[in-house]
Amino acid sequence: MTAGAVVMDLVDVDVPKGTPKATFDYEIDPDYLYDLYVPTGGSVNPRGGEDTNCIRMNGTVVKEQAVRRLCEISESVLSKAKLSLRDIDLFIPHQANLEIITEAGEKLKIPPEKVFVNIQRYGNTSAASIPIAMREAWEEGRLKKGNIVLAATFGAGLNFAAAILPMNGLPDESVRMPLQGIKAA
Repeated sequence: MTAGAVVMDLVDVDVPKGTPKATFDYEIDPDYLYDLYVPTGGSVNPRGGEDTNCIRMNGTVVKEQAVRRLCEISESVLSKAKLSLRDIDLFIPHQANLEIITEAGEKLKIPPEKVFVNIQRYGNTSAASIPIAMREAWEEGRLKKGNIVLAATFGAGLNFAAAILPMNGLPDESVRMPLQGIKAA
């Protein structure tokens, strides 16, 4: 089990005029419910036998839908924010699979240097992948104060979401501390 959070807080900073507001979009397509799911668990279907508590996935369908939906939800949130991909400084997709990340970046026509990838270090860290990637991008100097981040994800159900995250309140480099508790694969 993994978890992660991106905590957005009000900060007392001078935000340049024209800076976009944080914008979010979320959708679910139940037509693909049984292509990525866990058969039991939760209050509706309490734990079953060991073989029912594992993720079930139709890899071919999930890969195809993940690429398609990452692109669609990214374009949708950009439209809501009245931005284009040219306005984005860094694209941070869910780190599920290198092929999905690469194909989504190519279909969106995002230059590879603007796509953050760390799956090769940790594998798929599930819900923690975007928060971990954001922290690493910041530590590497690829995520800076004033940048605009496009984050996009997908998951079981099939659900997908994206966010425009203006990085106006990032601390100065002098307060950076290394990420604790994460060990590379």
